[in-house]
Amino acid sequence: MSEHRKRLIDELADAEYRQHYAEQHLNATLATQIGVIREQRGLTQARLAESIHKHQTAISRIENVNYARWNVTTLKQIASALGCWLNVRLESWGALVDEVDQRSVESLRRDRFEDDPVFWGSTCSEPIPEAVRWVQRRLFPWLQSHPESDHMLVDWLQGRGLPPVGDEDPPHVWIIRSVEVEGPESKHRALLVGWLARYLPIAIETAKELQDPDGFLVGVFSLAATFRTPALFSEPIQEICSRLYGNPDLLSETAQAALLTAVIRNQLSPMLKEEWLRTIRTGGHSLLPADELDAFEGLKSLPPRPNLRALAEGLKCMQEAIQLRRAPLDLIAAMRDIKFSFPEFSQLDQFLARELADCGWDADLFRAWRDVFAPTYDDQIRLATQAYAFAAEPTLLPSEFLRLLREEREDRQDDQDLANAISVLEAPLRSGCAA
Repeated sequence: MSEHRKRLIDELADAEYRQHYAEQHLNATLATQIGVIREQRGLTQARLAESIHKHQTAISRIENVNYARWNVTTLKQIASALGCWLNVRLESWGALVDEVDQRSVESLRRDRFEDDPVFWGSTCSEPIPEAVRWVQRRLFPWLQSHPESDHMLVDWLQGRGLPPVGDEDPPHVWIIRSVEVEGPESKHRALLVGWLARYLPIAIETAKELQDPDGFLVGVFSLAATFRTPALFSEPIQEICSRLYGNPDLLSETAQAALLTAVIRNQLSPMLKEEWLRTIRTGGHSLLPADELDAFEGLKSLPPRPNLRALAEGLKCMQEAIQLRRAPLDLIAAMRDIKFSFPEFSQLDQFLARELADCGWDADLFRAWRDVFAPTYDDQIRLATQAYAFAAEPTLLPSEFLRLLREEREDRQDDQDLANAISVLEAPLRSGCAA
């Protein structure tokens, strides 16, 4: 049994703490999962909000791990918009321990119905899978024939000629689903990427001649966001953005939101870092309908991924925005978002800590880092021990841990575990190992 699991079991023996912990875990897990699945679908907060007829700030509040005013009706709408179903049930306390012990970003992802292996390829007669097959039977031969005429795909992006499945999803969704089910190495995906590379530079001019220019542009930008290929898409997308500076009415708000997602997911270089940081500082983008959280998504997608220097600067800007503008931002939620987004990155905690230190973190920023990456005394001792082992001089992590633990000791004189942690962290200093 891991030390973390053992400590959690011991802590949950206290009834009052148990109820409080469960409530916080529910809020954090539900908020984080909505954000994870939204990103899995390639949606911005604004696009998800639009699909359930709410403002972007509503989704921002719901994705805040401290939000607790859940509404089942709203959660059902969000679940439906994300292609899932809402499950509300009672659980034993042991299930909470297991869930905390096994949590990861992958455990929060969910397949849409049409991507669910339980149903896909079966005899299921639901209309969505059949519609996808219908699109595949027409789209794939068309892509393989390298047609000179693009009328079919242009018409589809305007909603003309698609299977009669109603108005629940925008037209480009059927194209995305028909290609995604083949996997990332699909030859049809490569062919569609090639089509997008040809059309992005002429998308606005093409749209002017169409009956539904907005639907076409939203479709093109959404496809570019889903099938992200920065080497091919970044330059034409940036060219479209540059045209908006002199003509902000060139695109509708819906098209601009789709363009924003395409920009975020197709960054070829870190050149947009300063724009994302400025958005966090001011609360608005100079061009696109982006807020602080959209800007943070932009920083997460900056190459090389993860760009820890940019993320550390973004966290510092968020802290400054909270202090100066009383912005409704959550450092712990942002830190947890980084942790969930890059689970494969070894020693993410220490690398991010180093970058944050270089940016000049304050007590609140360090507390947020500690609560996410080193929530237990054992975690703090482990990281501090590693820091002592690899540095001849006193290092930042042990000193910061000690500073906060000593502050907490003033209010928790009887906490023996806290006293032991302080003693362990002070030992190398007393013995001169890190003098």
